[in-house]
Amino acid sequence: MNAEQELEQVKKGAVDVCRRYAALLALNWQRLEELREIEFPTEQESFEKEEMEELLGDCGVTDEQEALDYLSNVPLDITCNSGNVSLSDWPPRYPDSVAVLLATGGPAYRLWVDVTGGKFGVDVDRVRVQVQDWGTPWVDATFDPDILADLLPLAEFWTCALFAD
Repeated sequence: MNAEQELEQVKKGAVDVCRRYAALLALNWQRLEELREIEFPTEQESFEKEEMEELLGDCGVTDEQEALDYLSNVPLDITCNSGNVSLSDWPPRYPDSVAVLLATGGPAYRLWVDVTGGKFGVDVDRVRVQVQDWGTPWVDATFDPDILADLLPLAEFWTCALFAD
C-alpha cells in the first residue's frame, strides 16, 4: 500500500468514527424502546433494532443519558482557532472556527467547525473532518455534502458546549 492509499484509508476511518458519533447523538430512543417491546418483530424491525443495539454496544452505553455523557467526553480538546474572541463583551465576539480534536498521534483527526456568532451563542455554518499524520498538514477527509450535513448536529453539540452558560 502506498502513502496515498494509506491516507485514503485514514480519511475513511476518521469519517466512519465521526458518523458513528453522529448516529449515537441522533439515535431515536423512543423507537428503540418500541422495538425492544415487540414480541414477534418483522425482519426489518429486527434489523433496525440490531443496528441500534450494535451502536450502543460499540460505545458501551445503554441509555440516552449515558450516550450524552459518553459523547461529552469524546473530544480530547475543543479550541477556538480564529477571530477576536471575547464572551464578556456585549455583544459577545465569537471565534470564526472551532477545532474539536478527536484523536492524536499518527494519524490524528478532528472536526473543524466554521461558526458565526448568533443571538444565543454560536451557529455552526460548516463542518469538516480533517486528518493529519506526523509532520504533515491537516487535510479534509471528505467533501461529501450528505456526510458533512449528517455531522452538523454533532458539531453543534460539541461546539455549543463551549459557549453555554
